[in-house]
Amino acid sequence: MVTAEEIKKVLMENPSMLVDVLTSRPEIIYQALMKLAPWQELYVKIDELKKY
Repeated sequence: MVTAEEIKKVLMENPSMLVDVLTSRPEIIYQALMKLAPWQELYVKIDELKKY
């Protein structure tokens, strides 16, 4: 069985594999961005503040 560390090592050594995956499944990028910087939630909070 392959471990997460082994997968990470392969992707670090072959970044083109990661590019291929991300370009074929862009929803992965969007999901990661929402976890890193939830802008939509920020916009909702700003809109709520404008009410007051």
